[in-house]
Amino acid sequence: LRLDGALYCWGDNIDGQLGTGDRFRTLAPVRIGTDTWSAVSAGERHTCGLRADGALYCWGYNAYGQLGTGDTTDAHAPVRIGTDTWRAVAAGESHTCGLRSDGALYCWGDNYYGQLGTRDRSPRLDPARIGTDSWSTVSAGSEHTCGLRSDGALHCWGENASGRLGTGDTTDALAPL
Repeated sequence: LRLDGALYCWGDNIDGQLGTGDRFRTLAPVRIGTDTWSAVSAGERHTCGLRADGALYCWGYNAYGQLGTGDTTDAHAPVRIGTDTWRAVAAGESHTCGLRSDGALYCWGDNYYGQLGTRDRSPRLDPARIGTDSWSTVSAGSEHTCGLRSDGALHCWGENASGRLGTGDTTDALAPL
């Protein structure tokens, strides 16, 4: 993401994760469209970005619904996710979470370890609201997620085999702890 908001991607593109509209590897930075972007986050094989106007777009591999398009079809170019405005997005290995402009937290995609925070292990193909709290930041790891609520409380959930949730044990958490 350049200072002027231009988005550039490069590297492997087998699943369309660069957003160039094809699946060809690119060895040098290539501009993605002509829009102005404010944020970008890359998962393992998918990418999501926020345009300067707060519109959320995702592209790439989508076998678990991590693009939030309501299906599992890969997208080789950026696809708009809903009509809401967003202020943050975080792409994990096979899931994505985002903060709407009102601070509401939504997650979607793979949920095998509870990384969506929906209190179950069912994947979601569309953004699912996580609780009723207001959040200020969110970060997605490979199979876990952490976020900072607006009141300053830090919460983590999902896969915890290595103690990455910071709970003092190795038990997975299906909701923010």
